[in-house]
Amino acid sequence: MRGAAVALLLLATAASAGRFDAYFAELESPDRAGWQQPARVVETLRLRAGMTVADVGAGTGYFARRFAAAVGPTGKVLALDIEPEMLEELRRRAPDATNIETRRAEPADPGLAPASVDVVFICDTGHHLHDRVRYYGKLRRALRRGGRLVLVDFYKRPLPVGPPVQEKLSRAETQREAEAAGFRLRASHTFLTHQYFLEFAR
Repeated sequence: MRGAAVALLLLATAASAGRFDAYFAELESPDRAGWQQPARVVETLRLRAGMTVADVGAGTGYFARRFAAAVGPTGKVLALDIEPEMLEELRRRAPDATNIETRRAEPADPGLAPASVDVVFICDTGHHLHDRVRYYGKLRRALRRGGRLVLVDFYKRPLPVGPPVQEKLSRAETQREAEAAGFRLRASHTFLTHQYFLEFAR
């Protein structure tokens, strides 16, 4: 009986690892650069040396690694994710990035200290968050004076990438929720083909 239980545990572990391997490959796919334009996104954010950036839903660190280069050794990137496997993969992909700090977060609470970050960045993660208005309110308190909330997410329409349409958040819904939390729309960038890209002032 004990042997059967161990075998089932090993099978479940292998299945979980396989699930994450497929997700890792999707997040880091070479094709992503074409529609995500990460270099242009980072350039648009105008990050400076010494800044602290919180990457909420950091995943494998697709953006966190780029943010780390942009803020330099005097800056910091707080890479938050609810999945420890994601954070482990991020650390594996960025072993020398001493300015990236990985943190396990909760769907309802980012766990950021008040006035501790300059920019909060959330990409393709909004539909995973619980009670987004309240969550954005917590992010607002975590931002320093002059801080920004940046939301990048898929348009609510059929696309070759991203979650099912019914799980996506429209641009209008995302803006409305951020404003309900006290944010003010500062800029809307339209160069991404599959996603809206909104910057909010604290």
